[in-house]
Amino acid sequence: MNRINDEMVKEMNFSYEEIFSMFGQFDTFVTLEFHFNSKARQAYGERLLGNFLYNLEERESLQRLLNNENIPRTNEHIRFSASSLSKLSKEQTESLDRIGIRNSDIARVSSMNLPRENRFTKKGKKKS
Repeated sequence: MNRINDEMVKEMNFSYEEIFSMFGQFDTFVTLEFHFNSKARQAYGERLLGNFLYNLEERESLQRLLNNENIPRTNEHIRFSASSLSKLSKEQTESLDRIGIRNSDIARVSSMNLPRENRFTKKGKKKS
């Protein structure tokens, strides 16, 4: 990693793995607030409402990582499904779905304090 990326990882509030652990694995509806002058804030505004998106392969890989003793703190793009309350253009919505946002752009994550369940790790038949 180069020096700029090292500094970014030290200063980020949430790692890719922490976002999954706290919110993503539970498909929690969240409010994201972005750092001032971040790329995400410039592209999508001060905040977004919605859910983080992970495909099955990403979920399985992250779940395995969370079972390790030493969990890395990486800076990755996380895909996001924005609520219609965010009032984004079609292009912005598609970009969030295809590319996502860097976790280092996230200053704060808020969510309702509701029971959380990881339905991808439950045994048995899944309901849609």
